[in-house]
Amino acid sequence: MTSIILSPHFDDAVLSLGGLVTAEATLFAGTPPNPVRGVWDLCCGFRNSDQAMQLRTQENENSLLACGIPSTDIRNYAYLDYQYRRAGAMPAGSPQNLEQMMQCDIGALLEECSGAPVKLFAPGLELHPDHALVKQAALALRNAGSGNDVDYFLYQDLPYSFAVLRGGKRSLETLEAEISQGTPPLQREVVALSPEHLYTKLEAVKHHASQMRALEIGTKLKTAKLSLLGKDLLEILRQYAAMQAQSVGLPEGYCEIVYRVG
Repeated sequence: MTSIILSPHFDDAVLSLGGLVTAEATLFAGTPPNPVRGVWDLCCGFRNSDQAMQLRTQENENSLLACGIPSTDIRNYAYLDYQYRRAGAMPAGSPQNLEQMMQCDIGALLEECSGAPVKLFAPGLELHPDHALVKQAALALRNAGSGNDVDYFLYQDLPYSFAVLRGGKRSLETLEAEISQGTPPLQREVVALSPEHLYTKLEAVKHHASQMRALEIGTKLKTAKLSLLGKDLLEILRQYAAMQAQSVGLPEGYCEIVYRVG
């Protein structure tokens, strides 16, 4: 069984599903033809898109290597991040065109696995334009009947899930209702994480060092400092994995949750 995680950006796969990641495809990994000063890049301390994408590509390889994934199992596609599209790095193409092109690329990736069962994981939330495009491309591919041996799953996008849950003050069902909007029926599946699995995930997240400070600030704003009170992102992720385990009735330990598309 081959598992492929569709990651809108370099850090999304390990943040959201680091306990399960075995192969990764990053869709928005393109570098603008001319340097752009994107808002997120500036928050992370980069001077322009050239510097950001060069370093982030290497960070991603190091992060996935910490999960035991070699560079041969990593795919980076040349779509431009929303921050670059918004800054005018390319002519404004319609979201429909981007979705259709990604659908073709994901379909071609699945064709490479022809003959072997595949689990394909896509982001579940649409709070960021790039996440919404990847989710819709994957669902459109499924609806078109592409890949008879493919099981489609949606995952909880972190840290965006924190905003929906309000730091744990809302129930898991609230988040699941958000993920299930506009989708076929979903079936919850729990991915139990041992302490060793969680350690590996957090070590992988550490390699995305350029993103850590901005993610921590954004996460604390999203949680409004309600229930997830970690002083840094790694501690917040640990607390969240424990909170998820409790919410599905695991007496102890940690977990991630995915949703099989019915």
